[in-house]
Amino acid sequence: MTRVYVFAAFIAKVEWFALALQFSLSYSLFVRAGNSPGAAIVQFFSYFTILSNLGIAVALGAFLFSRKPNAWIGSPLVLTGLAIYILAVGLAYNIALRSIGDPQGWMRLADEMLHSVLPLWYFLFWLLCVPKVACAGGKLFPGSISLWCTPYMR
Repeated sequence: MTRVYVFAAFIAKVEWFALALQFSLSYSLFVRAGNSPGAAIVQFFSYFTILSNLGIAVALGAFLFSRKPNAWIGSPLVLTGLAIYILAVGLAYNIALRSIGDPQGWMRLADEMLHSVLPLWYFLFWLLCVPKVACAGGKLFPGSISLWCTPYMR
């Protein structure tokens, strides 16, 4: 097993742990506040942070376990899109939102993992391990790292 797969597996495992931890903490707090279980689930999945981290966990799973090389969900195009999303999560949280709350205990661990640690790890994974070649039929700028890879780039 190559270092790329070991790094991807490590990030995926930590992603699933952080998401499960955040879900269990958020769900119980929301239900204890008198909201329905369904509303708690909808609330949890309404955050861009959660959706971005969940996308990474699923895409890395596909990257690791797909029998078809470059299956769509684990393709460089999708992994690049997720890098953009998670970079936005990390920057927005650490620049603008960090001072708003003061989570304690397990909530702090989940918060730091989903907003700071995992965005950095995944961005490093993308930077070092994901091919920056074809993107929607065109080529990314040779010799550079493009953060904006859209379907209309030719």
